[in-house]
Amino acid sequence: MYKVKLINIYLLFLIFISPSLLAFDESDYSKAINQLKCQNCDLSEANFSNLNLQGIDLEQSNLSGADFSNSDLSVAKKEKYVLQSNLSRANLKGANFSNANLSGINFDGAYMKNVNFSGANLTEANLENAVLKEVNFEGAILDDNTVVK
Repeated sequence: MYKVKLINIYLLFLIFISPSLLAFDESDYSKAINQLKCQNCDLSEANFSNLNLQGIDLEQSNLSGADFSNSDLSVAKKEKYVLQSNLSRANLKGANFSNANLSGINFDGAYMKNVNFSGANLTEANLENAVLKEVNFEGAILDDNTVVK
């Protein structure tokens, strides 16, 4: 009887508590949204949809399963300088960039498996050295300046 109770408690822990342990770090999310810079952060499963994230720097961050649909991650043009969004060497497994503005973004060396770029603007984006596996580019906008090697 004692073993059954322990098993039930363990199962309840797995069902209700452990998913929150796998979620993104709230302080990392806040930093990314407010400062537009969060390198080496855990932002897995985070919702960035419908946000203006121009010039954001998430280099080497875990963005697996993150939702960037309808967001603007394009180059930020501020008075005298241009700031390119940076997702280089980021883990983007399962990320959703559908209909996002990704023009000029740096994806150099990013890991992209099951990523959705459908309808996304990838003009002048850098996908050099990116690992592309089962990526959906249906309806995505690419131009001669989009780097894919």
